Amino acid sequence: MIKVTDVTKHYDNRLVLNHVSINFEDERTHVLLGSSGCGKSTLLRLLMGLTQPTSGTVEIQNEKMTLASQPSLVRKIGYVIQDGGLFPHMTISDNVTLPARTLGWDKEKIRLRLLDLLTLVEFDPLLLGRYPRQLSGGQRQRVGLMRALLLNPAVLLLDEPLGALDHIVRASLQNQLKEIFNRLKKTVILVTHDIGEAAFFGHTVTLMSEGRIIQHGPFEELVLKPKEPFVTEFIMAQRPAPELKVLL
Repeated sequence: MIKVTDVTKHYDNRLVLNHVSINFEDERTHVLLGSSGCGKSTLLRLLMGLTQPTSGTVEIQNEKMTLASQPSLVRKIGYVIQDGGLFPHMTISDNVTLPARTLGWDKEKIRLRLLDLLTLVEFDPLLLGRYPRQLSGGQRQRVGLMRALLLNPAVLLLDEPLGALDHIVRASLQNQLKEIFNRLKKTVILVTHDIGEAAFFGHTVTLMSEGRIIQHGPFEELVLKPKEPFVTEFIMAQRPAPELKVLL
């Protein structure tokens, strides 16, 4: 269980998160949904321990996230950002295996884990000697996912992982990611601004605006039982144009 309790976050004089409280259940896929600047990526960074709350607490598996506990807690968390966040001067193999090499894993253990991940994400092993600039966007995203999963973390955080991809590649990776999430049964928290992506992935969806949680629950509840007019406005803003509905 991940618990966020009455968290407020300021950057200088700007309020980014406003008394946010939420629980993320184990082995479920949770989606943080909202427009740019609503606070969803900041919340993800707090869960990762990359920044600290101004007030309130974040707990990962009953342990409070602090500057002191972050190094040990982060080993339980995989983190994927847009375009993979790869180191351009490292080969794909070195990018993926960096966390294990940092922890001193032996070469055989790393090799076997890498083979498992190559199969899981359907990545061509012949590309391991290349550099990130030599891969497509979809391939880089698969590499980022392999690195995040290398240490077999209990929690997987993804910040707009598919946002930079074209629609065809994005649809293919969405299907593959969902299959991976279902197979691994990890606690997944995914940030997106896309309604379709939220509905596709989320066991629960959390809609945010201006640093507040507007509504949290199954996507169907947001559609059928909106708690505020903003919920319906946000969903309807991404509906297909009337002339396309006939074709869809």
